[in-house]
Amino acid sequence: MNRERIMKLILTGFFIIFSYIGSLVKFSGSIALDSLPAYFSAIILGPLLGGFVGLVGHLLTALTSGFPMTLPMHLFISVMMFIIVFLFSIAYRKGNFLGIILGIILNGPVAATLSAYIFANLVDMSISFWNFISLIIVPLTLASSVNIIFAHILYKAIPKKYYSTYW
Repeated sequence: MNRERIMKLILTGFFIIFSYIGSLVKFSGSIALDSLPAYFSAIILGPLLGGFVGLVGHLLTALTSGFPMTLPMHLFISVMMFIIVFLFSIAYRKGNFLGIILGIILNGPVAATLSAYIFANLVDMSISFWNFISLIIVPLTLASSVNIIFAHILYKAIPKKYYSTYW
């Protein structure tokens, strides 16, 4: 394994640890600051590693919340987080603003709608789609905005002289 791959592996581990710490700062239920490290790692390490951090970060948040929407539902959301962070990374590299807006839309209203549909129709028939989406869309969009914007601010705040060849 070359030095660059080892450094990326170490940084990925750190970002997973930071995701765990962020998972303890909750907005509502399993909505937390766990994805800030995922978005930041997607910016500096790329879509695959960023997506992986997002996947693990959501599982850690769900674990610290007691899997409130069931384990299968949180596994689905984890895969969805991988895809969202992956797409955010690609869009961010094309333009910061494009990535930020796309990430907020995908991880806010789009993720809320998909999660509400799956949860209301396949997991728990006692709650309607509209009731569930009304419960999660605002906190999820707010948390998504905070996570993505803070990741962008953090990236911009680091002076370029500290960038390594691994970023």
